Amino acid sequence: MVLSTDERAARFDEIYRAHFNDVLLYAYRRLRDRTAAEEVAQEAFIVFWRQHAGVREPVRPWLYGVARNLLANEFRHRQRQPQLVELGEEDGSRGGGLDGVDDVVDVRRALLRLSAADRELLMLVGWDGLSVQEAAVSLRCSALTLSVRLFRARNRLLKALDATTRTGR
Repeated sequence: MVLSTDERAARFDEIYRAHFNDVLLYAYRRLRDRTAAEEVAQEAFIVFWRQHAGVREPVRPWLYGVARNLLANEFRHRQRQPQLVELGEEDGSRGGGLDGVDDVVDVRRALLRLSAADRELLMLVGWDGLSVQEAAVSLRCSALTLSVRLFRARNRLLKALDATTRTGR
């Protein structure tokens, strides 16, 4: 479908308003740096602007896939691997009296025991709220393949969680 300039701008504006914050949060959760996350989100929408004619609905998983590639470039640039952020003041702390904080710390520790691929998959579905089909688009694989990978990643997470709670690390 060929859109006029006005239609193209209107479609971009609609998608930008609907998904910018999702893409920003996706990047921020992985970088924990607001400025860098904003740059990743903005760059994802620049890519969308250039390629939007070939982008099929739903757009959000496609944008996450673009952001994921941009994040990989960012991590290569920084010469380090993505890591989960330690639980800090803004997230609560053990001394803050919040119920379930110990569980959150245990889950984060267990996630750190997993491969980066398992963490990314679990975060896309569990944290970012993508469906299996949407996560498959983002990771460029079939929904069936993703379902199997998700099942295995969840089992590895349960084993890591068990080991974490037994050792306290």
